Amino acid sequence: MKTSTPDTLDAVAEDIWQRLEQASKDRHSAMHTPVVCSADGPFPTPRIMVLRGVDRNEPSLRFHTDLRSAKARHIAENARVSVLAYDPQARVQIVANGMGQLEAEGPRAQAAWAICIGATTK
Repeated sequence: MKTSTPDTLDAVAEDIWQRLEQASKDRHSAMHTPVVCSADGPFPTPRIMVLRGVDRNEPSLRFHTDLRSAKARHIAENARVSVLAYDPQARVQIVANGMGQLEAEGPRAQAAWAICIGATTK
């Protein structure tokens, strides 16, 4: 990972995407387990989650959860989410806000499961 500070907005964006992409692939990355906040009524509900995938084209971050969980219920009721990833060694913090989306079926869900199954059989 680059250690110099990006000096343009495009360079900052590229640095963010590179860090998140690396974090989704490297379980030893400090940003592999960011804090994800959903809302439970009027209160934010933070929890640590594993970053499973990053798509610059969407743009989106992918996390896995049990559809029976409280966080899945929170996202179904109020899709607003925030993500905080921090690398203490690099002293870099990334905050992203967006809309959560639960996908239990369809091509994206099937692709995510295929990746998980492939990873556990290696």
